[in-house]
Amino acid sequence: MKKFICLALCLFMVLGVAGCAHQKPEAALNNYFKEIRKTVMMTLGMEIEDQETANVVEKMFEKFEYKIVHKWANDYDASTCATYRRNICPEDGESVICGDVRQLDIDALGEIDAFAFGFPCNDFSVVGEQKGFDGVFGPLYSYGVKVLKKYKPLWFLAENVGGLKSANEGQAFERIKKDLIDAGYRIYPN
Repeated sequence: MKKFICLALCLFMVLGVAGCAHQKPEAALNNYFKEIRKTVMMTLGMEIEDQETANVVEKMFEKFEYKIVHKWANDYDASTCATYRRNICPEDGESVICGDVRQLDIDALGEIDAFAFGFPCNDFSVVGEQKGFDGVFGPLYSYGVKVLKKYKPLWFLAENVGGLKSANEGQAFERIKKDLIDAGYRIYPN
């Protein structure tokens, strides 16, 4: 099966991709996967020559139920980690690793089917100094790429700010896209 990902460029796009902000996470994820199913059917439809095969593929998707199951999370900010523990995984607070991603033992995190990550926008934002890869935070996206290479989730969502497109004279965005593709994914920047 082909791997699909979405690369959102604005923070508000994360909720837009997953569904409406007012929906419960499970409902939003189900709506998101309905859209993925349409995309897969359109993609496969180009390769499937008969309607009978297309109907079989559609029936396979009808049997799937999707839900969000937290596996692990990481952030360096203690308040952010506390909020995540309280709102997402109050019964499994140890799964939220509060610390610098550069010190994170990626090999010990555990298998995942999906991966949502955002990397610091400080060096890409148009309201910042726009240091891009020359800044302290710009290269941190590479830790998300390491997770993708290690665990090979079926899909992922990466987000950042619109200034990413112009950072380092447009080269930062091109490099990030290349690294995501080299990790084994088709990407659909949004």
